[in-house]
Amino acid sequence: MKKAINLILGFTLVAAAFGQSNLTSPPSHRISSGLGIYDANAYNYQTSVFSGSTGTGAYTISLYAPTITLPDGRQFLPFGFSTVATENVAIPPITIGNPGSTTQETVTPTSVSGCNIANQGAAAQGLCQITATFTYSHGRGEQITSGDFGWQEAMNDAAANGGGDVHWIVDCGIITLSTSSATTTSTCLIPKDFTNIGGSVHVTTTVTTAASYGIGISGATSAFISACTSLTAGLGCAGFQVSPTTVNGGAGEGALLVTTNATAGAGALRVKVWGWSQAQSNF
Repeated sequence: MKKAINLILGFTLVAAAFGQSNLTSPPSHRISSGLGIYDANAYNYQTSVFSGSTGTGAYTISLYAPTITLPDGRQFLPFGFSTVATENVAIPPITIGNPGSTTQETVTPTSVSGCNIANQGAAAQGLCQITATFTYSHGRGEQITSGDFGWQEAMNDAAANGGGDVHWIVDCGIITLSTSSATTTSTCLIPKDFTNIGGSVHVTTTVTTAASYGIGISGATSAFISACTSLTAGLGCAGFQVSPTTVNGGAGEGALLVTTNATAGAGALRVKVWGWSQAQSNF
């Protein structure tokens, strides 16, 4: 009995140390890495534009500083790996624009410059520059966050430290099903190479015409959820989870897909998926 009490006390202390003493609370993602495991959500940074453009198309924006501070206090360079071309290392996508703005968009930079540790301080503001093709104009003070919930940033960090496992959770929000095709291609990016761990679906608008749907990615359209027949608003797909399986879709990221057995007449789903990716060392 005493041993059981000590075990419970130990688990409670560990939980409290990680900010998890309230077991009903979601994870805080305060620890970015440890024991060769990287938590992608800890790399889901927030920064802002120092200078932008009033035009559209291809142009360059700059940041106040090249570094961001991770929740565990580590200083990290989101764009510090751009000159290294390996299987896992790439310039990460960014989501730019203030939350709720009609001009918020996710783009993948074509190049970056000056985003190194030396360009810090007030005198170096604007030296970290990002070039991409934008649909909208973006000006000073607009918010920039990771375009993939920190996945590529975590992969870059793992690769720079000898490789490791990257755990990721992607909340794609509400996806309105296509009424012209059995495949709905979302704007939500997920890794192409991964081991699926799970998926969550909440039907927000009843699905009509179609009898079932799967959640996945090109080449593995039911990687997370297979043949789910939960069609009525308010239902989920707990009984249609796919067992952990490795998907080898190549480097980088692709769009999450919802694939119905027939073109839907209506329907919308809130989708969240999670899994593991293995980062290879870049040295």
